[in-house]
Amino acid sequence: MLDSVLVARDRFLKPDGALYPSHARIIMAPIWTNNEQNHRMRDYHSSVAGWGGFAQDMQEQYGVDMAVLTSSYEKEQRDYFLNTAQWVDTHPEQLMGPPRVVKEYDLKTLSLEELKAPLKCSTTFGFDVEGRVEAMLGWFDVDFKGSPEHPAYQPINLPTGPDATGATHWGQQAFYLGKQTLEVQPGDTLDASLQVIRRKDNQRLLQVGLEGQMKSKDGVVQEKSYIWQIE
Repeated sequence: MLDSVLVARDRFLKPDGALYPSHARIIMAPIWTNNEQNHRMRDYHSSVAGWGGFAQDMQEQYGVDMAVLTSSYEKEQRDYFLNTAQWVDTHPEQLMGPPRVVKEYDLKTLSLEELKAPLKCSTTFGFDVEGRVEAMLGWFDVDFKGSPEHPAYQPINLPTGPDATGATHWGQQAFYLGKQTLEVQPGDTLDASLQVIRRKDNQRLLQVGLEGQMKSKDGVVQEKSYIWQIE
């Protein structure tokens, strides 16, 4: 949606004008999810089993062999249930470590080309509780600061992160880690590299890649590295 804002800015905003919101940040944090990933896995297997029953009925009752579609259907369901982010309303108590700002934008100077280019950044997530990290949570904040020429009289921040009183309209996005969940202790860290690319078939959809290397609180680096691909 930011594309349209930048196009309007370039066409209509005066050189010394102010844009509201003026700044935006992408924020992520590790969370536990009440076994939501297990529920999604259950729904995936249920959907695949339902297709198996449907294909068998079509064969027995009408002589129509649907087997040619089985692999495509299973991939579609796997992508939807297991490799797709989900809108969530997360309580702050689900956070397993402090949020990290992974990218910040000045919306007055950000170009459309910069926004469309693949986003690549690195950060380190820390953990302050013991447990299993089942997902990475993403959300955004925006500031209403005005411009250097016309600063806001009272700057305002609009957060969309976890809130005990409930989510905003935007909520948050949970990026489930699938079978590569993390068992962590207080003081452990995850050195992570994030890549976000727009899908070619739909510019409003994103492919998110996250690579990570765990390090214990004693500084010992795990030999195993983690790679997650989510849409």
